[in-house]
Amino acid sequence: MIFLAISDFYLVCLLIFDFSMDIFCSPYPEEGLEFVTLWCRYVNTSVNTWTFQFRDYPQLALDIREMTVWGRLIGSEIEGARRGR
Repeated sequence: MIFLAISDFYLVCLLIFDFSMDIFCSPYPEEGLEFVTLWCRYVNTSVNTWTFQFRDYPQLALDIREMTVWGRLIGSEIEGARRGR
């Protein structure tokens, strides 16, 4: 979260509008997508220790301890483009 100290009300309104447009603009095409596969599973898993280290680098890239993940895992596959068939 970014906090700004701006005295110009108009500039604040422009920043809020620009930020909201980034949130509400969809990255998907307007004509929609055709899905080949849609699936959903409920997952519940936990990990005591999960580490990841690059071969020749001594510092851990990932070091997680006592992690629990639960909820819905949703996946989909869109239909390929015509030139890809």
